[in-house]
Amino acid sequence: MTEWLSGPLEPQHDVEDFDCGVDSLNRWLIGHARSAAVSGTARTYVWTEEAPDPAVMAYYAIAPTVVVRDQLSKKLAGGSGDVPGYLLCKLALHRDLHGQKLGGELLLDALEKIVRASDEFGGRLIVVDAIESAVDFYCRYGFKPVVGVPHRLVMKVATARNDLRLGSLRLSSNREAGLVSMVLNRPDGSLTPFVGDADEARAVAREILAAAEQQEQTGVTGASIDLRAVMVRALGRDPFGEEA
Repeated sequence: MTEWLSGPLEPQHDVEDFDCGVDSLNRWLIGHARSAAVSGTARTYVWTEEAPDPAVMAYYAIAPTVVVRDQLSKKLAGGSGDVPGYLLCKLALHRDLHGQKLGGELLLDALEKIVRASDEFGGRLIVVDAIESAVDFYCRYGFKPVVGVPHRLVMKVATARNDLRLGSLRLSSNREAGLVSMVLNRPDGSLTPFVGDADEARAVAREILAAAEQQEQTGVTGASIDLRAVMVRALGRDPFGEEA
């Protein structure tokens, strides 16, 4: 089974022969994806096989967006005013990959990118303006239609984070005190802080590197690392437990 390499669209990637069966999606990748990156309107990510084959076999594009509050339920909107989020503006598989149930994997790859971006920069919603034939596909993965805009679907970032079981670890240091602050962003969106010394931070870094190297050795690259388990192994205790 092919292990697809996922990453940002680069100059060496070959997009000219991409054909997903939808002309508008083909034309956008071939004619507009690179210029969208240069202008800052969208970022495109692609799937390719192992080097040296640069042919793009799947892609998706992400852009910042804002959703008008009147289009959303109170639960989706939250707060006040229009709602910031991320537009999953394109998602397509090459014809050769159709029928292999890879569409869901490509969508999950895109959702993980968006969740990570939200952890850093904020954003409440994930928005899709789906072509008619793809509406049911997105609904199966939990997207909901908005009011008055045909084929526009949304999902809360928090829902994607929880469904993907994604967490993140943020670090900052105080050199004078010799301490490192670590904040675990759990999959449910809750934050748990921990303060340790420099030796503990180095132990955590070594354990994360070891986990990444193990993934590479086993061929499971790109999978999420269980950050809490990493912390427990590095420190010999759960620094985010109730007794910490």
